[in-house]
Amino acid sequence: MAVRFNPLNNRILVRRAKAADKVSGLIVPEAAKKKMNQGEALAVGPECKGVQVGDTILFGSYSGAMVELNGEELLMLFMDEVHGTLTSLPDSVPSEKA
Repeated sequence: MAVRFNPLNNRILVRRAKAADKVSGLIVPEAAKKKMNQGEALAVGPECKGVQVGDTILFGSYSGAMVELNGEELLMLFMDEVHGTLTSLPDSVPSEKA
């Protein structure tokens, strides 16, 4: 049975980004893959300012607690464990000339 999770207070539910399967054409074994310290915010508590569902966030390597929901391993973070959000820049960023 699928469940919907609503974090309380200043907690954020995150799906950790996956590490690359290949590096320079070589296949990386599962045991050697590095855990990424970024992920997608899936659910955000009411006291979390500056983070919205769908944002890509950065967090510390040892932050949060692993939880399993709907058969998927996710990460539960406190807002103060989040370093910031990532946004993509447009392909053509105007250069600043002095």
